[in-house]
Order: sequence, then structure tokens, then C-alpha cells
Amino acid sequence: MSAQCQAAVVSVEFPSCSTLRVNLFDITGSYLSFYTIILNDANGNFLSSIPNVVLFAEFTLPCSGNYKVVVDETSFNCFDPPPLSFTSPSCNTISTSSSTLCQGDNITIGNCTSGQFPNSTISWRHRINSSFSWATVSGQTSECITGTAEGNSFNSNNYRSSLVGVAAGEYQRVITHPSCPGSPSYSNVVGLSVIDVNASISGTTTICNGGSTTLTASGGSTYLWNTGSSAASIVVSPSSTTTYTVTATISGCQASAARTVIVNSIPGIPTGTSNSRCGTGTVNLTASGCSGGTINWYDAMGTTLLGSGTTFTTPSISSTTAYQAKCSVAGCESGGVTVTATINSVPSINGIITQSRCGSGSITLGASATSGTLNWYNISTGGTIQGTGTSFVTPFLTSTTTYYVEATANGCTSARTAVTATVIPIPGVPTGTSNSRCGTGTVNLTASGCSGGTINWYDATGTTLLGIWSIVYNTIHIQHNRVSGKM
Repeated sequence: MSAQCQAAVVSVEFPSCSTLRVNLFDITGSYLSFYTIILNDANGNFLSSIPNVVLFAEFTLPCSGNYKVVVDETSFNCFDPPPLSFTSPSCNTISTSSSTLCQGDNITIGNCTSGQFPNSTISWRHRINSSFSWATVSGQTSECITGTAEGNSFNSNNYRSSLVGVAAGEYQRVITHPSCPGSPSYSNVVGLSVIDVNASISGTTTICNGGSTTLTASGGSTYLWNTGSSAASIVVSPSSTTTYTVTATISGCQASAARTVIVNSIPGIPTGTSNSRCGTGTVNLTASGCSGGTINWYDAMGTTLLGSGTTFTTPSISSTTAYQAKCSVAGCESGGVTVTATINSVPSINGIITQSRCGSGSITLGASATSGTLNWYNISTGGTIQGTGTSFVTPFLTSTTTYYVEATANGCTSARTAVTATVIPIPGVPTGTSNSRCGTGTVNLTASGCSGGTINWYDATGTTLLGIWSIVYNTIHIQHNRVSGKM
């Protein structure tokens, strides 16, 4: 600490905690002598003086106080240097009162007059409140602490190891002097309360065109949005990407927050392709026209998500079922297109008519089905259609032949059913043996040569069946002697 009077410099030091030594030097650093040193209190009131000083003057100071040193200009041929102010090492008092500030406000704790504690070491300590232990604030060796007020953001030991801002809590200055028996000297405790308004906005930041979202502010006691609303929550429905800001206030302290709501376009409805199958089972459906997005598949109401992708395989279904396909891009979904999985019933043959004939020729066969068209084949699988319809006339047959009929409806085909056209060979003419009698009465006629068959007996024209016997025909009454029989 020094003050210059033209070619003179005044300095003070404390050889002991209560002893003040005042020196006067020229600009080369040599002591000046034969001058008077006056000691005043902080208000300029005279306390003591030492005339005709040689080398230096020493004063014994009270335990505490603020002082000024004055060089008597009458004793030295120059103007009086400005009064030199200092504080006794034992007078460690902070004049700053406790205060409550907003986050970021400027604050000074202590008197920032440099050099007011000569030959002393200065440090500061901090605690959150009286429930916590003091901890040294590193890097603080000045008479005061200055900075911006900062909320309670402390490390795991509940104090600031260093100060970027001035943290909320309690502060105390510590003065250490090597010659003071009561050292260190602790100042009065100065408290700092900081209102830290941590404004924030929550809510969905991406919506679809035509949609809305709720934005909720927090961190304050009152709010003001750039929309003009003073509610904590607002519902917004922007038509394009928009940024919303809110100012949160607590006891006059304010902070702002912003949140951007992105508005995405709703994609177009995709194109769906329906499909079908025969009978119960799964059906593959497809949809296209969702560039840059994903196709989602829903039930017929469009509410229950069933799958995603351009192709959707239905679960096993037994009846025609409708589904919806929607295009989703950036979280926005189009309207739905209906895509139908059609279940076609498989027809079945429910009746056949077989026929037979004696000897070679055509035979008419018949069949019926639950639905569809009947196709006739001459083999059980594959082959070429021989005819269609409920009846089928075979080509000229010389032997028994089996045909197969199937029913086709809506692309679904039944299993083939066998229908037989039977050809019965005509037997050879039997050998007849005539007979006679005398007078009226019955005559026994015989015939043979019908192995495995039956001989039928007719009248002479061969049209009226008279009886069926294996070999012998016994006439009832014969008045003529000419009777013929045939098989």
C-alpha cells in the first residue's frame, strides 16, 4: 500500500498484529527522515503523531479499527500525499449485508480496497447454511468476492470448490497475520440467497399438420408466453413449424425458455392390392405408394395395428376379411385404404349317376356339385377336359370305363370323383331243344348255352316275356304244335 508525494512514497506494514510501521521513501527506495507522521481514524480525526521521524515511525494500534496515515507537509518540502487508508489485521469486518438476488445479478461481498490488510493472508470460506461445515473457496485471496449470483449448484461435498459465479449460501472472510496471536481472524457471516428461475418447457415437439400439442412451462410461479397466455400450459395448433417462448417469474426474478414445435405433412393414402384364396388359411396382401415412410396394417376399423411393411400376411381366416393400410412418414399417418382378403368356398361333388349298357356304345353319366361348373376327365389327375356340365355322354365304348368329375367355382376346384360307365357284353344265342306231346297239355322245352346267365322265354314274336328259367320252360297249354322260345 503506498501513496506518492512528488518524489516521495509512503508505505505501511505491521511488524506485529497491533504495531503499525510507517515508512517514507524517495523514488530510489531510500529512507527519508525528519518528517512528521500523523495517524487519524477513518473519519479523519487525529489519533497520534510522531515528529522528526528517522527511517520509520511506529504506532501501537487498538485491537480493531480503520485508519489513515497523513504526512505533515510542513515537515517535508512537498505537497501532502493523499491519505493512506488501511485496516488493522484484527479488524476483519464485512460491511456488506446479507441479500437476496436473482440468478445472474452482480454482487460484491466485502470491501474491495486493495491492500487494506498489509502483511496478511486472505482467504474465504463458504457453506450452504449453518447445518453444513465450512469449506475453503479455492482461488479467492482478495479482500472481496465479486461475480454474478448463482443458485445452489454444489458438488458432492455441498460447497463450491471454486467460484465461477457467486453461489448462494454463507460467506466468511479469513485474515491470517504471522504476528497476530489471535490469528486467523474470522469476519462476520454474510448470507446470499439466490432466486434461481430454471424455466423450462415440456411437451411434444413434433406434430402432424392439423394436430395440436400441449406445452407446459415449469420453474416459475407466474408465466407469460409469446402467445400472450399467462397460463402454465397452453394448447397450440400451428400450421407450420413454430417456436414458442415463455418467461417464468419468481419474486421479480425472470428466466426464459423456448421450444420449437415441428409440423410434418400428412402423407397420401397408399394403393392397396386385395387377394383371395380357396378355403381357410392365410392371405398375402400388398400396398404401395408410401415413399420415405412405412406402411402400417390395421383391422377393418383402422384402429388396431397388426403389422407393417409393403406385404402383410393375414392370420388364418375362414371368411372374407377387410383390412386397412396406412402410410406413416415422420410420425404422421395417412388415411386408410381398404384391402380385402377374400375366402372363396371350395366346391364339392355331392352326387353322381353311373350308367351301364349291353354291348358297345355311348353311355350318359351324371353328377351334381355344391356350386360351380362340372368338368369331366378320363384320368384322376391332370389331363384334358372331356366335357362339362351335370351330364356327360361318353364316346363309343366297347368296355367298362371310369371317368372323373370335378367342380370349379371362383378359381377353386374340388377333388375329382370317379364315375363308371359300365359296358355289359351281349351273350351268345343259346341252343334250344324242342319237344312234343299227344293232345292238349303242357310241353317241356329246354335251352342251354347261357353260362353265368339266365335264359328268358318269349312268345313267337320275341317281344312278350313269358318266364325266366335257367334251362326248362314248361308250357301251360299248347293247342298248336309250333312254339318258339328265346333268351
